[in-house]
Amino acid sequence: MNFWPSPSTPRVSFRSSNVQPTNEAETHLSVEESTMSRPELSRILARVPARLHRLPPPARCALLLLAAICVTSIIGAEENSSLDNLKSMSIEELLSIEIVSASRQTSKYATTPAAVYVISREDIHHSGATSIPEVLRMAPGLHVARLDSGRWAVSARGFNSLYANKLLVLIDGRSIYSELFSGVYWELLDLPLADIERIEIIRGPGGATWGANAVNGVINIITRKTTDDGPPELELAAGSTAPRWSSTLRYIGKGDNSGLRISASAIDRGEFDDDTGRSSGDSTRNFGLNARYDWTPSKGKQLLLTANVSQAQLNRAVSTISSAPPYRQTQRADASSLSQSLLARWKSTDASNEANSWSAQAYLAKLDHEGLFYSDRSTTLDLEVQRTLALRPGHTLSFGAGARFWRSAPHDAPVVHSLTNTSNFSLFSSFFQYEWSPEDSRFSLSLGAKVEDNDFTGFEFQPTIAGSWKLSDHSFLWASVSRAVKTPDRAETESELDAFYLPTQPLPTLLRVQPNPD
Repeated sequence: MNFWPSPSTPRVSFRSSNVQPTNEAETHLSVEESTMSRPELSRILARVPARLHRLPPPARCALLLLAAICVTSIIGAEENSSLDNLKSMSIEELLSIEIVSASRQTSKYATTPAAVYVISREDIHHSGATSIPEVLRMAPGLHVARLDSGRWAVSARGFNSLYANKLLVLIDGRSIYSELFSGVYWELLDLPLADIERIEIIRGPGGATWGANAVNGVINIITRKTTDDGPPELELAAGSTAPRWSSTLRYIGKGDNSGLRISASAIDRGEFDDDTGRSSGDSTRNFGLNARYDWTPSKGKQLLLTANVSQAQLNRAVSTISSAPPYRQTQRADASSLSQSLLARWKSTDASNEANSWSAQAYLAKLDHEGLFYSDRSTTLDLEVQRTLALRPGHTLSFGAGARFWRSAPHDAPVVHSLTNTSNFSLFSSFFQYEWSPEDSRFSLSLGAKVEDNDFTGFEFQPTIAGSWKLSDHSFLWASVSRAVKTPDRAETESELDAFYLPTQPLPTLLRVQPNPD
């Protein structure tokens, strides 16, 4: 199979940032050949000198070089009307946007009986964000807190912390939570924002659809199909802080019925300043390589292959316990993480009725984390099959089964101690989802359940029922009742935590938190 880059003119953009002490705002300058005329470019470039003098000399030279490249690349380019098309859409058309995260079936945004919010590709492009947690700040009901230059705490409906574990995060429908603490390594989630088609956020229990840990919500990050991609891109950014510099290179290759995208990224998020204006020493560097291959051999047949390699280096100083007065000490807590994953999915749709389909998916991931607080090496294998049937007009039934196996080999760290060397865990599940939604009716009903059997708590039943009533063309009322569970993790069942020392005589007493295997 031969691939070749798209004949369109490549896009080159650059970003200049000068962040104020809040470390939140970022001013960026983006030049694209497809959306900018020469007069517009001249007006933007006239403002560049006032911002360039704030940057260090190397960054200044790099931006001037990229400006010359941009001027060359935009001449003779065609106009991109995707944003204009979005602006021209009516309210009814916007509400007809299809989503898949609420019930594993394609449904309209306006008639989905759930608290749904969609962040579109255009929203991400114009947000100025440089990471996925920054993008999620746009969604109502999500709690997003930045702890330092690279670590984030994200949750829904409260209970937010670095190790928040009641929010399920998916990429193209596959779960990325860590079995060590049932949360997400946000510092490893360095998917280039240009590769994302949209982000669907469901606030509320989603256990009947997606399984354990979807207690307070579900975030499904859906990447862009390679057949929808534009020309190859090169993006470089430089600034004083947050991020100090970043670069992304995207290669797009397209065949008659297939497409390939390879994205390579690197980012240095710099260091934050403390209250006195001194550097806190919390630098973060990320390197990532992502690839996606789409193949459509015939109508209704689709093959998806993805691969990801992510590396993160986090450097920071933290306060930890000490056996000597004052029983606290400041020490380095540098950590490094390496994540690797492969995904393969086959989907077949009935050519005569697109509501009838079946799909099979396999996912393999490896994680290697070394740090002061915990260290872990794990391998995860996830298998899943799904069948969707249109019983008759307005009646749809989906059902499927899945299995998840993981092997974890944690080892002692200075603060957290593992009670076992190597453990094997498994989780088996099955689900069904029935939807009744006649076209000529103002009412709709959805009910389903997911049954899971895991090695921690055994059998778990997670049902849901939701109904909706269209009051008028502009009013919609819905209600639902659901049950969702969180699967216990190794941090709760097999790890000890050294909390603090009590100043007793003649020797201090160590307070250690013991796990609960039950």
